[in-house]
Amino acid sequence: MPSQTLPRTPSESISWLHEQTLVMVGKLTLREKVIPSCYSLMRGTLCGHAITLHTHRFTGSVVRCLTLASVRKQKTSEMCGLALIGLPTASSLLPIVTMELRLASDALSWVSIDLFPTDPSLFASHATPILASLRDRVSPHGTAHPRPTQRVDTLSPLALLCQASVGQEAALTQAIGVFLQQVTTLFDRSHSEDTSSERTQRAWQAQRDWLRGEQINRRESRAMSTVFGEPAAERYLQDFLFNVP
Repeated sequence: MPSQTLPRTPSESISWLHEQTLVMVGKLTLREKVIPSCYSLMRGTLCGHAITLHTHRFTGSVVRCLTLASVRKQKTSEMCGLALIGLPTASSLLPIVTMELRLASDALSWVSIDLFPTDPSLFASHATPILASLRDRVSPHGTAHPRPTQRVDTLSPLALLCQASVGQEAALTQAIGVFLQQVTTLFDRSHSEDTSSERTQRAWQAQRDWLRGEQINRRESRAMSTVFGEPAAERYLQDFLFNVP
């Protein structure tokens, strides 16, 4: 477990996990990519608050693309949302990493964490134990939600979907911190295949199918459109975040 002092409030929980994600970026020696300003900084309104969406993108080693986005209240710079999407290189056979946290009424109302398989064998041997242990650690500290039927193509059966129980944000945050450490270890290991192998090609197709599935996620599209307006939201989701190569 990282040694930094654990957060005391839900907003601090999101900030702390943002820091831990940057620690992961550093340990994997990823380099930041320059992205268009229309994606790196967006402004909108959420529940009557002026907010900003800050997005950074990294790449390197077995990480084809790692996107880290944080939502902050413009007046106070307080974090109220965080999203991580890590797309591996196809030849690594590694899973797609996703993490999303949202605040509502100053409570950690939504947590979604997953390792989506691109290779069934590697997923079973390496990702399944990580997700199972995460679910075990989180269960005493949050209320679980079932996987929506319309998300079976973009969420694994072991995806964690929950909200923090009152007063349990720090413990839940600690469990997620351990998850990020385990993912760092997983990605830091060598998982490479011949890029022309059938297994690699299937992993690449699985990643592209996942991106297409996210592109048609209308719930995400409606939520972003409400905050940033439909044209900006559609460009961000379709042309940037879930762009299919």
